[in-house]
Amino acid sequence: MRDFAPYLCEPLAAIFNASIREGFVPPMWKSAEVIAVPKIPRSRSIQTDLRLISLLSTVAKVLESFIGRWLQSVLEPFDEKQYGCRPQRSTTPALMAIIHEWQSTLDRGEAARALVVDFLKSIRLVNHDLLLRKLLNKNVPHCLIKWFFSYLQEQRSQRVRIRTDY
Repeated sequence: MRDFAPYLCEPLAAIFNASIREGFVPPMWKSAEVIAVPKIPRSRSIQTDLRLISLLSTVAKVLESFIGRWLQSVLEPFDEKQYGCRPQRSTTPALMAIIHEWQSTLDRGEAARALVVDFLKSIRLVNHDLLLRKLLNKNVPHCLIKWFFSYLQEQRSQRVRIRTDY
């Protein structure tokens, strides 16, 4: 796609704009190829030693990146304590901030408590009605909200690619 970008940019822009304007994500863009990636060099167990990765088409990923940047610009400013899903923010500054917070709390003679939550596959647990209300309250454009709900609908397909050389 990179080699043909000068020829593809106009038709893809028209398709992307139509998708956003209509609030419709074609099922082909929600079709994923699932691959199993080993967590350790020599996998012994399919249940515990492999991590499933869902790969979308390149075209879908390009549009997702545009949508993500648009949404971030609409939702700015973020809370300074939010590190996830923000450009130039990573786990290192997040860990440094929390350690600093804990140390400051302990220096004042107070107790520090922590709760760690694993949000693995959390998008499946998101209440879509609550998400809609929050996006509406943040003045996210209606076409973008409609597009999100088309994306989240269950009209998904996937195929699994299995490698046996692990």
